[in-house]
Amino acid sequence: MSSILKVRFSSMISILALIILSSSQIKEASGIQILSYSNPQLFYSAGVANPLLQGSLRLDISLQLIRWNINSWNNTNKDIYVAFNIIYGLNANNDSDQIRCEYQYNHTVTDEFIFYDQTVFASNGTTKNDTIQNIDSFETYLNGIYAEPGRILGNYQIVVQRYYTNNDNQTDVQFNSSIATTQQIRIGIERGYYTSNFTQVIEEQRYFTASTRLMANALYLKTAYIAIAFSALLFLFSS
Repeated sequence: MSSILKVRFSSMISILALIILSSSQIKEASGIQILSYSNPQLFYSAGVANPLLQGSLRLDISLQLIRWNINSWNNTNKDIYVAFNIIYGLNANNDSDQIRCEYQYNHTVTDEFIFYDQTVFASNGTTKNDTIQNIDSFETYLNGIYAEPGRILGNYQIVVQRYYTNNDNQTDVQFNSSIATTQQIRIGIERGYYTSNFTQVIEEQRYFTASTRLMANALYLKTAYIAIAFSALLFLFSS
């Protein structure tokens, strides 16, 4: 193989690696939506990533709940908890497809949110953990209780990632990136405690609606992927 061909082949390998690396990192994020302005402040943002290149897109949801005045319920004698409920919509059975993120206070430095892929039954409002847990990734970024003069505040932040489609099409909503629609996602915040016999008591629960434009985000990703590939080929054949 001539030295020119070797250089060109090496350049091709490098460019292909760049395409794979770059497109795997492509991510489009929507603006931050303020769902609640006071007690607590609740911030929502969503992004669409394409980590599998031509595979299914992934929806990343970030929630930040800050400055929740918890003076009235910070009782260390109770097994208290804080929870986010993310409802993606109605599944094939007309029940709600939900991811529940629950933070139980064990009063240790390792306290964090626990995440569940669930179904909320329309008939009676009860929940059940899905047999298949289709949550790609989740993370607790901020947690804890902070004291200020005269009050105690709770602050929490999480990120939940889930693919548009998965192998549980009966209980999970399957998003379609080719449909020009805005997906309405309900966000619930909840606090309460568990009794001695593990009965859950809800003391406060509120719901908000956030909007995510799935098709626009998906088109952005595809356009960016094509642009990267086209630019790389131009570079390759012009060298």
